[in-house]
Amino acid sequence: MGNIRKSSKQIKLDLVSSLFELIKEKKYNEISIDDLCKRANVGRTSFYRHFYDKDDVILFAYIRMWEDWCESHNVKERSKFDIGNAETFFAYNYSIRDRLDITYRNNLGHIILKSFELLMTDDNEHNYESMFYGYGLFGILKEWWNRGFKESSNEVAKILRQMYQ
Repeated sequence: MGNIRKSSKQIKLDLVSSLFELIKEKKYNEISIDDLCKRANVGRTSFYRHFYDKDDVILFAYIRMWEDWCESHNVKERSKFDIGNAETFFAYNYSIRDRLDITYRNNLGHIILKSFELLMTDDNEHNYESMFYGYGLFGILKEWWNRGFKESSNEVAKILRQMYQ
């Protein structure tokens, strides 16, 4: 592994990118933790210090991606979805469609759903409204993927706005 110590953040990012690379090469369930650690140049101890399993790596990836989107669009309240952000939200998800595709094709959509659940609620709040938004956004993304991202991000945002009326 060498003498260079990686930061926790870098270890996590290396594991995420390595897992998505490996999923392009073989099926998710055929990838071992050893395969992943070798690709990321990370020891098994480091892996388990940061993650429980491969699903946890993917969950971290989606939470991080959507948190980055929230921060870059000044989204303060995560338990609701602001229809004014629809175009940029769907444009962002279109930009990560390769990762979404890999995730859904490997029957890991439940991890995407879990990321929405975790992002849209906090430890003290588990309410109907936040679940409505989380599950709704998940459902729209899943349907968009099912349709091969046929519609543009603006068209999907328009569909969502029509549903709000």
